Amino acid sequence: MALISMGFLLPHVVLQISHTRLNAFNALLPFGTDPAVAYGIIAADLLVVVTVTGILRGWFTGTRRPWVWRVTHLAAYLSWPLGLVHGLTVGRAAPTWVVIAYLLCLSAVCCALVLRLVVTVRPASSVPGEVRAASEQLSPPGSAPAPEPVRRPSPHRRRRP
Repeated sequence: MALISMGFLLPHVVLQISHTRLNAFNALLPFGTDPAVAYGIIAADLLVVVTVTGILRGWFTGTRRPWVWRVTHLAAYLSWPLGLVHGLTVGRAAPTWVVIAYLLCLSAVCCALVLRLVVTVRPASSVPGEVRAASEQLSPPGSAPAPEPVRRPSPHRRRRP
């Protein structure tokens, strides 16, 4: 999903630079721009971070800090509303149908977020042996937890009788 978003974002930024509405420096850093444009730049920067960390997710899970990926990936929750504010406030006034479409998207995402929180934050089951469905886990479906490393005795260490 992030790659699709980047596919739409890149032409948008290139067009803004080519029409001299934005320079290359301001396309990366929001200093000295209109606040509505700055919201879009910050949202774009966060989207790039989310995309890069999503691509490098395997590297994060191989470290001792897989939570770093999760925390960094939460930037998407900030990027999206900033992008909405940017879309509604930059340039000319948005027509009514655009505002309604934005509000419908916002309400759908809020409902999905509430549903996700209800499903994943609920207390663990008191029934022993009950396994949650893959859709109830915070990890994507099909991803198994990392296996515990096998501890083998060192050949240089002697066992005590």
